[in-house]
Amino acid sequence: MGKNSTKCAGNVFYDARYNASSCNDRLGSREGASEETGIDRTRIARIETGTLDPYPDEVILMGCIYNAPELENKYCSTVCPIGKKKVPVLELNNADRAVLNFMAAYIDLKRGEGEIEDLVVHAAELGTISENAMPTLRRIMERASALSVRTQELVLWSEKNKTK
Repeated sequence: MGKNSTKCAGNVFYDARYNASSCNDRLGSREGASEETGIDRTRIARIETGTLDPYPDEVILMGCIYNAPELENKYCSTVCPIGKKKVPVLELNNADRAVLNFMAAYIDLKRGEGEIEDLVVHAAELGTISENAMPTLRRIMERASALSVRTQELVLWSEKNKTK
């Protein structure tokens, strides 16, 4: 790719195209990216400058062509009105960091195994979860959510680094 655009630096769509240009010279320019993706060059420019949100199908296409599955997460967690409420922002880490983060979240959840067992017994006996047990439930859910995010980050890393 020619020169790095300071106007677009930090935009995930620009950065993904820029990084992909090291493997595909055609992605070094918006014209080439337009030919590869079928998305109009000026539309790509507006997406990369942040003045226009891409359509979901464009995000999927760019993610595939740029080998940037992280674009889908970025779109869903920050642009999509439903996703902004439900989808966590994932970090694309190196393999060692992704595995360590996963293991730490797993160990943290496992550390609360006794609380989980107590909550299950409590719920089974009462047929519900009492108000007194709600703080325990919240702690368990926070740990489980953290493990879910770390699992998704590990999946994201594996998608980004899959061998063809």
